[in-house]
Amino acid sequence: GKPVECWRTPEIIEIAKSQNNWPLHTYLRYDEDMIRKLGRESYLGAAWIDKLDGAAPSDDDGAARVAECLQVIPRDLADLLKLARSIWPDRIVVLPEAMDSAKSYDGNLAEEWDIVRGAATALYGLLFEDDDCEGQVADEFQRRTGYELTFSESSATRARADLMKMRERSYGGRTVDISAHIKGRSQKNTFRLHFYIDRENELIVIGHAGCHMKTAGSHRRGFK
Repeated sequence: GKPVECWRTPEIIEIAKSQNNWPLHTYLRYDEDMIRKLGRESYLGAAWIDKLDGAAPSDDDGAARVAECLQVIPRDLADLLKLARSIWPDRIVVLPEAMDSAKSYDGNLAEEWDIVRGAATALYGLLFEDDDCEGQVADEFQRRTGYELTFSESSATRARADLMKMRERSYGGRTVDISAHIKGRSQKNTFRLHFYIDRENELIVIGHAGCHMKTAGSHRRGFK
């Protein structure tokens, strides 16, 4: 990837304006003129302008964290996972198997970021911070992000030991189940983010990021 300094161009500004859910404007850090041109179209853009205007920094300044972590532009899903875990180290864990699956996946980078970010922000809040949504996490997550969340596989898949074995991961000295997952909307090369909820340590443990994992109905959808 190219260093941040190489991306201070008008073209990147236009991309940033058209993709508000993707923090491309953070690539323009330290370039005051270009940051101001972005206006206040997102919380990151607003935070950067506040910095330029001398506002006191806050402990939860998302822009500062992203700028610190984003040294090069993510080129693929594996890069996105690395970026996410550096931004939210106290919220998500990325297991080696997730990195492996990400490296072999080629999909919609903007959607992948939306989902990974949604897991670290909206889902984390619903699981560990918002007591009012207990029992309604999946519905509320979809309302907030637009992405479907399920905490289990179908009964047909659960009945297959070979398929459930694929959803086992080693974490913290024990075997955990990553059946819970967020579903991408793209029909082609459908994206899935599978995870385990570590309630004791309040962490979302990502165990798979990439293609649709095999299920009992995979043959009907054309998956191998």
